[in-house]
Amino acid sequence: MFYVYQHIRNDTLMPFYVGKGKGKRANVSINRTAYWQNVVNKSGGYQIKYLAKNTDEEFAFLLEIETIDICRKRGIKLVNLTNGGEGTSGYKYFSETVKKIAEKNTGLKRSDEAKEKMAVAKRGRKLSEETKAKMSVARKGKPPNNMGKVYKMKNPFTAEHIRKMSESRKGRKMSVESSIKKSLATKGKPKSEETKMKMKLVQSNPERRKLQSESMKLIREKQRMEKMLNPPVSPSNTPLPWSN
Repeated sequence: MFYVYQHIRNDTLMPFYVGKGKGKRANVSINRTAYWQNVVNKSGGYQIKYLAKNTDEEFAFLLEIETIDICRKRGIKLVNLTNGGEGTSGYKYFSETVKKIAEKNTGLKRSDEAKEKMAVAKRGRKLSEETKAKMSVARKGKPPNNMGKVYKMKNPFTAEHIRKMSESRKGRKMSVESSIKKSLATKGKPKSEETKMKMKLVQSNPERRKLQSESMKLIREKQRMEKMLNPPVSPSNTPLPWSN
């Protein structure tokens, strides 16, 4: 369902834009024209007034056209570039236009303020099941975006940083739920030839095998000591109520 709305200046409380939309379109300040942005900056912000809600698109277009016409006849200056009714629902850009937009935005760096505004606008937004299904179909059969990419750190970790990370992770135990999830995720997953080759190199290197063997011995000894210090509770070693 659609709605028709007006943006009202904060300084004069007069409308300066009439639009038709649905969802959160009326509240979105990005993807507006420079003319719209200038008016908002000069007036110190804007308010939203809904003229109609929960209507079909055809009626919304007609009301938008009529409202723009009435405002202009009354001498109200609007930032609308058209007379309304030319909505872009379902509009598809030509491939050449898409290419030009992509080239224009390549390397564009947004300010921290712009990033924060985008984050606030998207925070708490929930995708509909229809949108999720479309995204799933669009991505099906395509490799992940980061496949084959090699990431290089601008500032590699220092030895002190690595030591602190190692100490913070010591003694950390994975929960049973996480262990099961990890096991299920890797079960039946074929290993790459590169991984197989690395495993073979480890097994064929006597020094590496020795280190691996010693590590396993230490782990088993640690587990044995923990069992001795914290024996499992069973009926045989549970004290009886009258033993004291």
